[in-house]
Parts: sequence; structure tokens; C-alpha cells
Amino acid sequence: MLSQIPVFVLTVRSFTDRHKSIRAQAERFGFTPEWIFEYDASDLTADDHARFADGVELPDPTKSLVLKHFRAMELIVERRLPFALILEDDAIFFSDAVERFEKICRALERLPSSWLIFLGGADNKIDDRFLSSDKNELIEAPITTTESYLVDLVGCEKRLGYVAKDGIRLPSDHQLQLIDPILGITQYKLADPLCSQGSITGLFDTELDGNRKRHSKAFIKLRYTYNRLRRQLLPRFMKWLRSRGV
Repeated sequence: MLSQIPVFVLTVRSFTDRHKSIRAQAERFGFTPEWIFEYDASDLTADDHARFADGVELPDPTKSLVLKHFRAMELIVERRLPFALILEDDAIFFSDAVERFEKICRALERLPSSWLIFLGGADNKIDDRFLSSDKNELIEAPITTTESYLVDLVGCEKRLGYVAKDGIRLPSDHQLQLIDPILGITQYKLADPLCSQGSITGLFDTELDGNRKRHSKAFIKLRYTYNRLRRQLLPRFMKWLRSRGV
């Protein structure tokens, strides 16, 4: 099933280590990446900057990434794709990705139009809805980052129409958090994440987050592991123990 899903990868031409990671995953999991190279920070034009609302001050790399997200959505609309997967170049799938995508795609058939399904958030704090559900269940909850998500055609049309009038105001994750509820687009998370993010796990140097730039990769990896353990893995294990009367 993953081999049949259009996959857009947002990247920068010089990020060859990230390209290598995506290519290795594409070979392992059987998908074909389409690279979005447009809108690199060094190439932004006056017209590109004009797509942001008046008074918005964002670093050029942040502008670059959000424009790449909307470029992927433009391609979805231009090609009339029913849905597609959008990845940032540091997305790292877990080993069971192929099996899980088959189940998730079956669930998509039951969703009303205008949706986004966030596949990441492996170190996010979760509530009992996530602990009590099958790992592939879709739980209504806002996106937290934008390393990996599925979107449908109708939702992309709505977003593009909105930002064409209102302008882009925020980084990609916050922009989607802001406008999707306004547009009636429902955001979902998986009960159990399907991927992690290499710049959060310490695999890659971060390019956007100033706080992470101040720390070593070893520290970032340790912090991610600790947060994943205390926020998700340990609560799931305790829930499992309680279900068995321990």
C-alpha cells in the first residue's frame, strides 16, 4: 500500500545525508519519493516573501520550509490526487511502517473529506485515549510537528485558498494548527506514532530549532529517549500491567 501512495519529500539540495536516509527508507519500505527542492532559503524571491502576511517576521529557513509544505499541497491539487504523504527530510519510519500503512489506508476510506493525519509525535505526551486504543486508531488531536503527515485533496484546496487571501503567518506546524480548525479540517494523530524525526532523535543536526542547536547530538538523543520513555513507553507498559491485574 505504501508503494501506491504519492510521497512528497521537503528538502534542501545540500542536505545529502538526509537524502541518503530517505532513499534507504524508500528502498526498504517500497515508496517512491518526489523531492521538493523549490524555495530553498537562499533562493527566495520578493514574490516568495510576498506570500507572507504583512508584518510577519520569520527566518528565511523557516519561510523556506513552510513554502515547501504548501508547494507539496499545490502539486496534490494540480494532479487531483485523492491524498498524499508529505515528509520532511528527517522523517524516520519505524520498522512496521508497511503493515501499518495498509491498515491506516483502509481507515481513510471511512473518513469524511478534509482531514490531516499526523504520523509522528513519538516523544509527545499522550492521554488515555491513546493508551486505550489500537495502535492504528485515528484520534482527533492537533498536529504537533510536521515531519510526516497524510492530507487529502479537499483539505489542500481549502488551505491554499485561505493563505492566498490571508497570507502565511507562522511556521508550518503552527500555521496548520491555526488554519485547519478555521477551515473545518479535522486533524488526527495515530494512537501509536509511525515515525520519529531525525533532528529530534539526534540523528541529524537541526537546521531550524535554536534551542537544539545549543546542544550536542548525544544530549539531544538522550533527551528524546528519556521523553519517549516517560511520556509514551512507560505509560503504555503500566497500562498493560494494569490490564492483567498486576
